[in-house]
Amino acid sequence: MARKPVSVYERLASKKSQYKYYAKAWDENLGIYSHTRSACSIATEFNLDEQKFPTPSRTGAFLIGQELLKRSGSSVKNCEVLLADYCATFWDWNKFWLGGYSS
Repeated sequence: MARKPVSVYERLASKKSQYKYYAKAWDENLGIYSHTRSACSIATEFNLDEQKFPTPSRTGAFLIGQELLKRSGSSVKNCEVLLADYCATFWDWNKFWLGGYSS
């Protein structure tokens, strides 16, 4: 199944009829999307020009998502673990009973 390299969506902000945009990029090596992050936080982290990458628009969020895809190695946070991944490896009986766990 073909996936979009960049996925952008909007969420309603605290003020009525205002939206914040979020983006995530597809990682071919891992076969999953990166963690969803706000377009504003990505633009701040990469020090992107507000004129070229406007955060309050969907198009700007898409451009920021493409920049995230381009720089994906520098944006991955090692401390973040998906809940599904954590739950899948939380209690592995084979490793537990065979003494395979190492701290």
